[in-house]
Amino acid sequence: MRVIHLTSVHPWNDNRIFHKECVSLAQKGFDVFLIAPATEKKVVNDVHIIPLSEVKSRLLRILVQPIRLFFKGMQLEGDIYHFHDPELIPIALFLRLFRKNVIYDIHEDNISVIQARPSIPWFFRNLLVIIVRIVEWLAQKGMHIIIAESYYKRRFKNGLIIKNYPLIHNKINLNENNISVTNAIIYTGKITPIRGALIHSSIPGYVPGVEVHMVGEHTSALREEMLNNTRQGRNKLLLMGTDDFVSPSIIQDYYSKHKWLAGLAIFPFSDHYKEKELTKFFEYMLNGIPIICSNFPVWNKLVEKEKCGLTVNPNDPQDIKEKIEYLLNNKEEAISMGARGRAAVLSKYNWESQEKKLIELYELIVS
Repeated sequence: MRVIHLTSVHPWNDNRIFHKECVSLAQKGFDVFLIAPATEKKVVNDVHIIPLSEVKSRLLRILVQPIRLFFKGMQLEGDIYHFHDPELIPIALFLRLFRKNVIYDIHEDNISVIQARPSIPWFFRNLLVIIVRIVEWLAQKGMHIIIAESYYKRRFKNGLIIKNYPLIHNKINLNENNISVTNAIIYTGKITPIRGALIHSSIPGYVPGVEVHMVGEHTSALREEMLNNTRQGRNKLLLMGTDDFVSPSIIQDYYSKHKWLAGLAIFPFSDHYKEKELTKFFEYMLNGIPIICSNFPVWNKLVEKEKCGLTVNPNDPQDIKEKIEYLLNNKEEAISMGARGRAAVLSKYNWESQEKKLIELYELIVS
């Protein structure tokens, strides 16, 4: 059976789309094609990568890329078409007219994403929200819906929850051979102010002896802002990914670089993130790294349930300082937190538990 995954936004080696969904389907015997931004046609892990040349202009991407994706997808004559971007819903609906099986995979709460962008004028933000509500309502009428977060069920009642839990890697090195916990703290993933960039980068400036490593794509302008933000701790802030995508494999190698004191996710409050279960939580846990995150109720519930870290008030540097110093002074407890988190991921918060639901959906569609 031939399945076609389509995205105009995500890179071809996106963690959820390629490494998890496409590779899982290929391993189960599906003939998998992925049309996505890439530089060349190739086959990786039995997944056929069909390149979609990138368009720099956001407006042109929205107008032109869906049409190009539609024709590339139709040429491949797939049995199932699996879309990953809201701007592709119109062509997904058009494919339904050709009696094609279509899946819409919702990675983000697209409404709150738009509302959280002050760079978009108020009028256009509200207009975009209305448009997204309409097209996502239409998507529910003729497609199978996958959602990456439990709370998306409020809008997508029939959505199948497939969470973005981490893959269990055999190569994970927990640095357990008598290597002591360092004073180094790590953050991984895209680096932006809404994801705590300025909070994380300021830590070396007021927590003596702590080194903060931030590994993920960020702009050169933000890099300078973060380095200036940390003041006297500038030499204790290490940044990777300036104007460059950092692949999951590089991030995994970085996890293995030290026996980390903690993994950071101290985000300022936002409607977009307050209920999300961040993928990085489970990556930290899998790698035996205790979490220090904002005390949003959903995040607090996870950390307290698994006893795998500490939560802080993101607006209170003193609280952040005290929690980091607690781990510095209680490294055996930090190790125990990391071990409890890892055990929880190995038993339940892993991609293998979600892969089963994905395969069952595909088998149901074609049965």
